[in-house]
Amino acid sequence: MKKIICAILCALMVLCLLTAAAEGEWKCPSCGKEGLRHNFCNDCGTPRPEPTAVPESWSCLICGAMNGGTISICWRCGNGTGTTPTPRPAPIFTPKAGDYITFGTYPQGANGEVEPIEWTVLDVQGDRALVISRYGLDAKPYNTENKDVTWETSTIRAWLNGEFYNTAFTAEDKNRILTTAVKNSELSYSGRTGGNDTKDKIFLLSYAEAVKYFDVTREKANNLASRVRPTEYAISRGASAYNDYKTADGAAAGYWWLRSPGHLWGWAARVSFNGSLNDDGVIGRACVRPAFWINLKF
Repeated sequence: MKKIICAILCALMVLCLLTAAAEGEWKCPSCGKEGLRHNFCNDCGTPRPEPTAVPESWSCLICGAMNGGTISICWRCGNGTGTTPTPRPAPIFTPKAGDYITFGTYPQGANGEVEPIEWTVLDVQGDRALVISRYGLDAKPYNTENKDVTWETSTIRAWLNGEFYNTAFTAEDKNRILTTAVKNSELSYSGRTGGNDTKDKIFLLSYAEAVKYFDVTREKANNLASRVRPTEYAISRGASAYNDYKTADGAAAGYWWLRSPGHLWGWAARVSFNGSLNDDGVIGRACVRPAFWINLKF
């Protein structure tokens, strides 16, 4: 009888260990220990906190625009979230950094289903805002040919300002996307210059901008803020998603490109699945997170 009980207890312990395996690393809110991979802190026993619930998006009753759940006023027309349309007289709605807005459409489902694109607001300056896609929308090489290139001559820049721009946005949408003077000439973390400055509608963040908005560094390997979930469409196009490293909302994370050069010939900078700075050969595939400045005026 004792042998049977011992066998049952051993089986239960194995089951508990398998169940407790963490879906990605987490930091203990009580003692600050990082790199935890089970459901309880090894040092103080604090249980792993539940993932933060993400407010649902909502559709504006006035103009039909989709809005992130963190905002209560339509970013496009100023209407409230209630069931009765409540137009606002203000000519400009100003979101704040961290809000989500929905703008444009792009394939996102595993079978190429087209859905509204969610954008994270990074910065607001007067009547314009800098936004970046909330998810990795596609998987692309930085450059289709294995050679040393800068953002100016890369194929990913041509794709973003050509095929992607024309696929994702209507003529009305395009009128709201500002032309940006993109600064590339500053030295990157590698000590290499990013080449000539450019003027673009759509661009990737630079290493300096990734530091500014996501606190991306080589050393910070548990950076939830900079991790990104690839869409099912992006995965079907070659994006990798790592189940051992989760985003803040509990999804498997993937790599995403920056526009800055890497530390070696023929390499470009990117953000790793764990949220730290990384780089790779330009012909490698990683998620694409387009960014642009949008005009907040009607």
